[in-house]
Amino acid sequence: MKHYQFKRTLIASLVIAVSLMATAQDKTTPKAYVNGLFFDSLPTELFGDGTTLSVIPTEHGKIMHFQLEDSTKLTDELKQRAMSEDKIKDIDEIKRMIELVETRDRLTHGDIPEPAVGEVLPDFSCNDTNDKVWTNADLAGKVAVINVWYSGCGPCIKEMPILSQWKTDHPSVIFLAATFHDKALTAQLAQKYSFNWHQLYNDRLFTGWINGKGYPLTMVIDKTGKVRYATHGTNEQLRAEVLAAVESCVNE
Repeated sequence: MKHYQFKRTLIASLVIAVSLMATAQDKTTPKAYVNGLFFDSLPTELFGDGTTLSVIPTEHGKIMHFQLEDSTKLTDELKQRAMSEDKIKDIDEIKRMIELVETRDRLTHGDIPEPAVGEVLPDFSCNDTNDKVWTNADLAGKVAVINVWYSGCGPCIKEMPILSQWKTDHPSVIFLAATFHDKALTAQLAQKYSFNWHQLYNDRLFTGWINGKGYPLTMVIDKTGKVRYATHGTNEQLRAEVLAAVESCVNE
């Protein structure tokens, strides 16, 4: 009798395990996200004028994010092709990434244009994670470097330990890092990636200068308050150019 009960229990356990495996295998990563809906293939009908595309990186692959100027393009026929969210892997994490990208895209087109090399840095006022308010007055007569980053920028994160060494090597220079993230997340990420610059959070001015030209943005400000060097993106060569500009400004 006991042996029979054991076999029944074992069979029931196997059935549950197989069911769970099937459920896990049924879940997939969507290919596209449009106005709150997910799709398992790209809705090619939406390509063209009036549609802006961006990429949502996820652990399981990339999702194309469609932003429509005219929401009527998302027809009832298209809506019927949308995926059920219970069929999507890691849906909560995907939604978090979508919110991050939408925030990034909304904030990276500022009202004040990015100053050109040779122009004076516009007036600014930003709080850092140590509760200091930074303004142009804090940079007067000093060389400063401003780095604009966000958490979804892989190259930004990768270069943080290198940038931290700059601050150690050039104690007379002011190093400001600016991001649109809130205070808690900014402090958390700076600590996680050992980024020792002064961290400006809830930034709207510097973040607005990204303007579709790519993260990170790095700017060198000379002792007169003028932009001496600026670049979007990062690599070994660009970082060498930034450092050269810093050293040139320091020695003037």
